[in-house]
Amino acid sequence: MTRSEARTNAFLQVFQLYANSDLELTEPVPLEDGLVLESDPFVTKLVNETVNHLEEIDQIIVENLRGWQLNRVSKVSLAILRISIAQLLYFSDIPVGPIINEAVNLSKRFGDFKDYQFVNGLLGRAAKTCRTSEES
Repeated sequence: MTRSEARTNAFLQVFQLYANSDLELTEPVPLEDGLVLESDPFVTKLVNETVNHLEEIDQIIVENLRGWQLNRVSKVSLAILRISIAQLLYFSDIPVGPIINEAVNLSKRFGDFKDYQFVNGLLGRAAKTCRTSEES
């Protein structure tokens, strides 16, 4: 599985978890459009880091919102932001650029029109605080 496919799978799992509060990590939901949930060590770590540090991740999102409230952010954008900030915080071996680029691509694929601009802007701001020693 490519890193891009892994991020898509992690996004889908995190999205499912928080879009359906009755779902547990061990219960994948069948997907439409030929999408298949797969897992590998990267996906597992990314989903676990996102879930285990959700409060910290959401606080970073809130701190970087401009004129928005967390409850107004679409579930798709929120899931993308959550896995992206988890990568910024807990995957120091991955440069900022690919994290943001993949988030923008996920947003274009699964989000509403122009959601990618919101995701790009918020992650650009968040990267400055999450990766203080790395140029974003």
